[in-house]
Amino acid sequence: MTDIKKVLDSMKDLNNDEAIDKLVKMVKSGEAGISSSQAITLANRILPMIEKSQQDKVRKLIKKLKS
Repeated sequence: MTDIKKVLDSMKDLNNDEAIDKLVKMVKSGEAGISSSQAITLANRILPMIEKSQQDKVRKLIKKLKS
């Protein structure tokens, strides 16, 4: 599994779209240590707990993981 600190540090200077693309790439390549379906399940579980602006970003992540 990937070291979360390294992942967060590598995304520090990315805009939202770049960060989402990087996360999708990590999940789909297996680098994240979870499957796309597991990541989608986790993302769906946090949706009700976050603000609308954050929900939009998570929904974009889910959509890209499904494609």
